[in-house]
Amino acid sequence: MALGNLEQARELFDECATLSLEIGDQVQHTQYLMNVAQTLKEQGDLAAAMAVGQRALEIAVKTQDSPRIAFFQSVLGDIDRARGDLAAAKVCYQSALAI
Repeated sequence: MALGNLEQARELFDECATLSLEIGDQVQHTQYLMNVAQTLKEQGDLAAAMAVGQRALEIAVKTQDSPRIAFFQSVLGDIDRARGDLAAAKVCYQSALAI
């Protein structure tokens, strides 16, 4: 992502998410999903970023992965902030800090 090829980065993160799911690695699957969400955010597709990010958060909650739950909440806050929804961003950030 740092080099600016966001489309290629998103495609590779998406492929990694699929492969990690196929081998049953939920932890890496959620991390790759969140990487997809962050890339979509950088591309300006905030609705898709939020949908993918929420899916990653749901899995992290289901698996009780507290560090990722906190991180994913903060990423969702960043997406809300980019959408201009500062109240929702604040809730996400506060949720992340409470973990």
